[in-house]
Amino acid sequence: MYKLKHPIIILYILFSSVVSYSQLMVETFTTSFEASGGISVDKNGVIYVANFGALLNNANGTQVWKLFPDGSKSIFATGLFGASGNCFGPDGYLYQSNIAANRISKIDTNGNVVTFATANIFNPVGVAIDKMGNVFVANCGSNTIAKITSQGVSSVYASSNLLSCPNGLTIDSNRNLYTCNFSNGNVLKIDTTGTVSILATIPGGTAYPGGNNGHLTFANEVLYVVGRGGNQIWEVTLDGDTTLIAGTGIRGQLDGPALESTWSVPNGIRASLTGDTLYINDAVPLSGPNLNPIVVRRIFGLTTSVQSLGSETPDNFNLYQNYPNPFNPSTKIKFDIAKASNVSLKVYDSLGRLVRVVFDKKLSAGSYESRFVADQLPSGVYYYSLITNNDTQTNKMILVR
Repeated sequence: MYKLKHPIIILYILFSSVVSYSQLMVETFTTSFEASGGISVDKNGVIYVANFGALLNNANGTQVWKLFPDGSKSIFATGLFGASGNCFGPDGYLYQSNIAANRISKIDTNGNVVTFATANIFNPVGVAIDKMGNVFVANCGSNTIAKITSQGVSSVYASSNLLSCPNGLTIDSNRNLYTCNFSNGNVLKIDTTGTVSILATIPGGTAYPGGNNGHLTFANEVLYVVGRGGNQIWEVTLDGDTTLIAGTGIRGQLDGPALESTWSVPNGIRASLTGDTLYINDAVPLSGPNLNPIVVRRIFGLTTSVQSLGSETPDNFNLYQNYPNPFNPSTKIKFDIAKASNVSLKVYDSLGRLVRVVFDKKLSAGSYESRFVADQLPSGVYYYSLITNNDTQTNKMILVR
């Protein structure tokens, strides 16, 4: 057993296990405001929502809003031109597309805006950034994906006739990019060589029979895609399997059970740091082309902290070695508890600093399994501790990139 110090610094990871989508709920948690563009979440869990503008052919939005978990909001930055997709970089800056100005802006923590790149940028929408600080941009206007290094050197990373006004953009644990077309329902994968292929197709609904996607985000080792034209939200696995998680397809703004909810041409989407909640902006008008004003809605309950493996009661308290080990980026953690107890599972780095409290709740006696996803952590040795009212056990695991 390994002895660890108490936590000093809290970092964030993504964690997930099997979830029943029938349990997901939708809640509107803001009043209406003008913020029809992309959504990002910073390292503290604060939400940022950009304002694309009033209409698709009038991208006149100039602000990025800062939105807190209680639904309160303030203007974070101004001086944008059709603020569409965005993403936080490892340097802490928010990188913001300006679809009406053919440029990418860089916004510091005080909301100061400077131009980051203009070369090879044509009606940019989605932005994704890798761990080295390379910025990737989905160019709706040229059907290309641009790459801008952290030093500002711009090039065309991918070009394909499969790209049809690529809209959202995200990146997985292995640096593969994913985008979704605004002009049809295709979700596309761009591998590390820049090769483009169709991963899945999202239906567009009666108003958009050919398909019409908003943005997408990567969390819990899957993609969450906004089916804008179909007024629905979808999960897409990295193997291309699709599952509807929210929306009947009827245009509206009904909250409640996710599969019974209704949506009004939703657009931006981003997962919370813990991966259990999706934030999505949704147009208040229930007919017509107007994008603003919007409300931000959330789908919660995406992940559960632990999955039961059966009804048999084990004889002893056990924390098993994670598998696989070494791992990249996910691994399974199994454990047994012999009697009902308050149980917590915690992950620490090699210096004994707490990485995350995976869960802290009362569990019945039984065998359980969790899947730990460490896509935001560097290579190294980590320790996971299972703690009950009477027992504690810690094992070592190794993340190798």
